[in-house]
Amino acid sequence: MNVLTNVFSGSGTDDWNVSIAGNQFLLKDAPTAVTVTFYKNNAEVSAVSELTTGYYVRPDGGFDRIKISSAGAQTVKIIILNGDAGLFGGQATISGTVSVQFAAPQHVIVDSSAVVHTIVDQGATIADTAAVSVGTSATSLLAASAGRLSARFYNPGPTDVYLGGSGVTTANGCIKIGSGETWVETDAAAAAWYGIVASGTQSVRVQGVST
Repeated sequence: MNVLTNVFSGSGTDDWNVSIAGNQFLLKDAPTAVTVTFYKNNAEVSAVSELTTGYYVRPDGGFDRIKISSAGAQTVKIIILNGDAGLFGGQATISGTVSVQFAAPQHVIVDSSAVVHTIVDQGATIADTAAVSVGTSATSLLAASAGRLSARFYNPGPTDVYLGGSGVTTANGCIKIGSGETWVETDAAAAAWYGIVASGTQSVRVQGVST
């Protein structure tokens, strides 16, 4: 394995020629995009443009020389292999603040080895509310609550109930809970939820789980 480094001036004319044979090329570090041309027996076999940190190329039949071109000033580090290797993953240095967003109920933990773990939060509080009588207009079942991780709706009666937002109708409702059915909501548990029936009324039992 050969690990090589070159400094480009940014003139766009200082191509880097490396006469080392191999069958796999890995771009270990290149802050801005480069173009890599592969040769074998003085003939061009492949050319790849817009390569940045983390890319690898394995031309059919290998190569005995490569040329790297950079339009900007930068330091480029490459690895040339003649044989097999594991997967190559580039890394980036981040400065400033990074925001990572996950759909609730999830968060991340970074351990001492810089391994990122995604954790599904567990609820600590169960709120059993009074049953709601749902009618033929959108009826509030749960008010919005940022700390809610899941919501459960149980239909103990004979009439189908449609669940949704404040504009839910029996024609547009995507969630229908029939007699004896329970719907457990996790995708939008923190939102305000409403129910509606086609005729008459139907009692719906509601339960919220929060942190």
